[in-house]
Amino acid sequence: MRIKTELRKLRALGCEATGKGVTLHLRDDTPLDPAKLMKLMAGKHSPYKLSPDMRLSRRSKEGEVFSSGLEAADKVLGDLAGCLKDGAS
Repeated sequence: MRIKTELRKLRALGCEATGKGVTLHLRDDTPLDPAKLMKLMAGKHSPYKLSPDMRLSRRSKEGEVFSSGLEAADKVLGDLAGCLKDGAS
């Protein structure tokens, strides 16, 4: 239930999660700060990618193993908590 609540905060339309990666389908009005999100995605080896249709994906890094999609989704949501716009919660 906590993951569902966090997805609502992000205004996610959907979430696909496996042990190898997570994709969030975000609405245009997501409370994520674009500058903070860009910083998270910066770097040649960043596991994050944002597509033009607002699909935020995170693949597992080499050597990183998640036992389930729920564990992977929890990791992504933890990372994104630091990317919320000031005052959004």
